[in-house]
Amino acid sequence: MREDADREFDDESPSEIASVLSDAYDLTLARSELVRELEKTRRAGIDTTRAVEVLVTAHSTPRSAPWISDIYGVGTVRACRLLGAGYSDLEAIAGADVEALATIHGISRDYAGASRRV
Repeated sequence: MREDADREFDDESPSEIASVLSDAYDLTLARSELVRELEKTRRAGIDTTRAVEVLVTAHSTPRSAPWISDIYGVGTVRACRLLGAGYSDLEAIAGADVEALATIHGISRDYAGASRRV
């Protein structure tokens, strides 16, 4: 079933995508929460494939190491934006310049300074 979750999600609704993810992965989110998160990412203009990647990485069990969604205040949308800007792990964020982080949509300079202390 895992191969189903690796496909492109073109025209599926958040509910249909959540069903595929729930069937393919052992996620810590309920199906209804997955739907809400997918709806939030769509409203934010986030690519569905990136949202699926973030949700699966952040909420799969077991997870081998801490991930960017473990930073206080980093939910699905911010995690998608950080990944899109090239920040894929805690070390990259901790070593990033505050000004560079603050250029990412939805991340203020104050938040960028605080998130570097991971």
